Amino acid sequence: MARYFLIFVDDYSRMCFVYFLQSKHQTFKYFKEFKKLVENQKSKKIKNVRSDNGGEFCSTEMEDYLKRCGIVHQKTNGYTPEQNGVSERYNRSIVEKARCLLFDAHLPKSFWTEAVNTTVYMKNRSPAAGLDSDSTPYEMWTGRKPNVSHLRIFGSPVMVHIPKEKRRKWDKKAGKVYLVGYSDNIKGYRLYDPESRKIIVARDVVVMENVSDNSTTATLVEDKEQPEPEELSELDSTDVGDNVNDVTYIPSEMTSESEDSLNESSASIDTTAIAQLDTSNVPEKRVRRKPNYYGYTNMCVEEVTELNLNMYQPPICQLIC
Repeated sequence: MARYFLIFVDDYSRMCFVYFLQSKHQTFKYFKEFKKLVENQKSKKIKNVRSDNGGEFCSTEMEDYLKRCGIVHQKTNGYTPEQNGVSERYNRSIVEKARCLLFDAHLPKSFWTEAVNTTVYMKNRSPAAGLDSDSTPYEMWTGRKPNVSHLRIFGSPVMVHIPKEKRRKWDKKAGKVYLVGYSDNIKGYRLYDPESRKIIVARDVVVMENVSDNSTTATLVEDKEQPEPEELSELDSTDVGDNVNDVTYIPSEMTSESEDSLNESSASIDTTAIAQLDTSNVPEKRVRRKPNYYGYTNMCVEEVTELNLNMYQPPICQLIC
């Protein structure tokens, strides 16, 4: 599990490279890896290295290695981070953007490495200060404009295709995962599988950006308290003495009598209305006739007239299975 992240920023193109460390002692290891990478890709040598006075950069093995390679190590004054403003500004921007990605996706803090990696990936493909208005670090480093059509919202639910080699006949063909980044060396998305708790890389995906997913957020639903039956009866009971002077008050005996009379009148109206219905215009029920050649008319196409009805012999139809 990583605890730190280390960035190297090219001063000319503002291209940023990020590495994740378990301890600060791994700085020298990743610097040698970074040096081999950039010198092989660009066919140029590193001239200067600018850093603060941290122990991971000023160790004996780091100083000896820089001297052997002919690299000038430029250090800042104590408590003066503005002398290394490019790297310091990148550190703060990366942390702020990664924090926003985590909160917006409702993901736990354990995904901070994926958020940082995604932030650096998008920052290299965005306009940067110190460059032309329409240039990006990726374009300055590689010489071609970046393609951003594949960028999606961080933390979105994704349906990923399961290859037939990893499923049986009646297994599902897709699984639900979450988008957590982009792969540098593989043309695919980095996806988190909550069932196996692993990061996978896949390209056959359907990203559901506009679908709200309730599994990433915890919602609490409180049931409303219903009043007890005894409380309802106490609320419904009223005092007759208090309602004598009320104009709208109707005694319960009168309401029961009026309801009974209303039911009787409605019953009488319904019976008389049914008796007065005119049934003269109601059409008679259609009598369904049996087919003359049941079983053959749907199978044979020949027309049979009424003249040769008695002479007709139904053809023999052969059923092929």
